[in-house]
Amino acid sequence: MERVQSTLRRAEPRSLAAQVATDDPLARAYVDFLIGDLMCCDDEQELRRHRRAITDTVMVYQTRWRGRRRPRRSAATTSARRPAPAVSKRSPGA
Repeated sequence: MERVQSTLRRAEPRSLAAQVATDDPLARAYVDFLIGDLMCCDDEQELRRHRRAITDTVMVYQTRWRGRRRPRRSAATTSARRPAPAVSKRSPGA
């Protein structure tokens, strides 16, 4: 939090952070720090006009990366995955 407070970066107009409502000054500073430069765009063509941008369909552009973000799996979900099925080779005569 010290790093966040020391930067005191304000959210840019039309950023995702500008859409977050909070009365807590620490929460405001943290949101502005994380997504204060993540610009909200109306369509995919507008994404490249910004260093970091997102559409309402979660299409994300980040300098040299563009794509749709998938939600991360939690550790509980990841460890509970089923093992891959075993694949056996058939013998030529079978």
